[in-house]
Amino acid sequence: MLTFALGISAVPVASPPAAAAAAAAAATISGRVTMPDGSPIDANVRIAMFTDSGWYDEELALDNDGTFSLTPWGPDEFLLRLSYQGTDPSIAKHYYLPGTLVPEEAEPIVFTGTSIQLDLPLFTGGYGDASTISGRVLTTEGDGLETWLDVIACPVDGGDCAEVAAPPHYYPQSGEFTIVLPGPGEYTLCFEPRPLSDLIASCWSSPAGDTITVGDGEHVTGITASVVMGGRVKGKVIVRLEPGGPLVGVVGAVVQLYRDEDGPDAEPVAEHIVTEADGSFSFSAVPPGEYAIYADTSNASDDLPTLVSAFYVDALTWDDRTVFEVESGETTPWLYLPVEQPFGQISGTVGYDDD
Repeated sequence: MLTFALGISAVPVASPPAAAAAAAAAATISGRVTMPDGSPIDANVRIAMFTDSGWYDEELALDNDGTFSLTPWGPDEFLLRLSYQGTDPSIAKHYYLPGTLVPEEAEPIVFTGTSIQLDLPLFTGGYGDASTISGRVLTTEGDGLETWLDVIACPVDGGDCAEVAAPPHYYPQSGEFTIVLPGPGEYTLCFEPRPLSDLIASCWSSPAGDTITVGDGEHVTGITASVVMGGRVKGKVIVRLEPGGPLVGVVGAVVQLYRDEDGPDAEPVAEHIVTEADGSFSFSAVPPGEYAIYADTSNASDDLPTLVSAFYVDALTWDDRTVFEVESGETTPWLYLPVEQPFGQISGTVGYDDD
């Protein structure tokens, strides 16, 4: 017998050897969800079974007495997540077996092709009398999050903030969050992407205002929000060291990204020091819009002779710049910034492919 915490048990149901293949094809993870005391559920419950490669979920209505049957797509380790849709504040709205609010702490069920029977009393790890804010955040296109997103609630009048992580698209509850607040009050709600994410930091707002008022022990639900998915900009800073010679990367150049509408006197929206030997650079989470990009070679490698800085593709002044567009969730084609040598300006992007 495989025993989980909180009285949850999984009992493999054996199949005769002669019917092993048929049993594997028809094997299920099934059982019954009850209230914590074993009585029938008092509201609908959704149960989800998933791995990183996908998920399956089923709504458990009151009239089926909480019974369920999930058919795995093959031997694997599965996480089970239950979503309670009732009003009992002692029961967690969303949790994972054996009884945790975060998937990283869940214990997987090992499915080998043999049916498993589960008895699942609902987890009394709810938020009780705490003040909470619950909701969901997606991208502005209505898509699931590409990566984990930290949701942060801070009191308007100062004090400790509360934070929780909203899960990415490969979890069935993508973007859902519940924050347990330090107390009642008026809060701002902001979204902070994880490193290497293309999501752009922002804060929640609505036509009625940009704060959320939460009473003592109140559970504010139904908050909906969206975050902008930025784009990625990549390219290379290159130079021809001698007439007719090959184009090579420039190490140590500072690549500066400008929003085109801001003009040449504005501060760059981002900078990146080229450290790769081939001169390549990359920006992530760039807000959609039109941009100009510039290679500043004033602090480039001492191994190179004096270089003249340049815009993409090979313009030496702002007026001659080439503007390119960054789109949400997209990566630009390679942008080449050929910097000039004393013998003449480089032309075009000769010798490079877009891969």
